[in-house]
Amino acid sequence: MSFQGRVHPLTTIQNSNGVPNYGAFLGTAASAELISVINEQAGSTFFGTHCPDTTAAFMQSIILPIQLAAEQIKTNTEVLLNPDIIRPLIQYDDFRYIPGQMQLPILLYAPVRDLYDRGRIEGFGYHHDTLPQEDVYAHILASGRVEDVGEAMDSDGMVLFHWEMSSDDPYLDEEQKAAIRDTREVIDRMLYETSYDPTSWPNERG
Repeated sequence: MSFQGRVHPLTTIQNSNGVPNYGAFLGTAASAELISVINEQAGSTFFGTHCPDTTAAFMQSIILPIQLAAEQIKTNTEVLLNPDIIRPLIQYDDFRYIPGQMQLPILLYAPVRDLYDRGRIEGFGYHHDTLPQEDVYAHILASGRVEDVGEAMDSDGMVLFHWEMSSDDPYLDEEQKAAIRDTREVIDRMLYETSYDPTSWPNERG
């Protein structure tokens, strides 16, 4: 049996006080400007458990601002790429940015509404007094639809479809209905498989 691999030359770390600085750990993968900024703001000291204060300062002054900026950029990008429309949320990560028009179809869904009424989820910041008492979207999705045609078929092979409409119902085209239906199916899976709050992903339910 034989192995092939690449052997990198040893790197000698030199420092006046015998303690490696951040530049030594970053190596040539980082630019001189980046190394200079890190050394200037956090100090050229050992990056490890022996200097927890230095490590905390490095994380607070360098890493955390970069992470926060990256999250803000990602959020802004999602807002631009995902306008306020009714659209299907088919992956858990889709719940990171929920269009305003999708909030009520999600919050009024019976399993989600139950969690909200028990104070276990944020509920997009809605107050109980401002929410409709019934799930109007459930009526719209059920109207003119039969889940199991074979089960609903009578002895003559006929299926009876029912439509219920109200002048107060929001208008939804077939694509929007499918989007809400698909999203609610994903929520069912999310509530069963995880402890996520579907109204504040990826926070967990209380």
